[in-house]
Amino acid sequence: MINEALRTNIHNAISDSRDLDTMFKILLDFRTNGGRQSEAIDTLEYMRKESSGEYEDKILEIMDFASGFCIPKYKVWQ
Repeated sequence: MINEALRTNIHNAISDSRDLDTMFKILLDFRTNGGRQSEAIDTLEYMRKESSGEYEDKILEIMDFASGFCIPKYKVWQ
């Protein structure tokens, strides 16, 4: 399931060239407000497909945060 608010927040942050700490905070806020890991991953996968490669590397980095494939500091879901 795609979460439009999460998609918009991440899209805006990427467009504004925000840093990875900002991307982490967006996911953390999403989780704190009841967002599910699977929904975050689905949303990021959707964004990856719609980006036509334009922002793919940044989206993949954010997906690492959501999936837990990152250093402990950036793990959103344990």
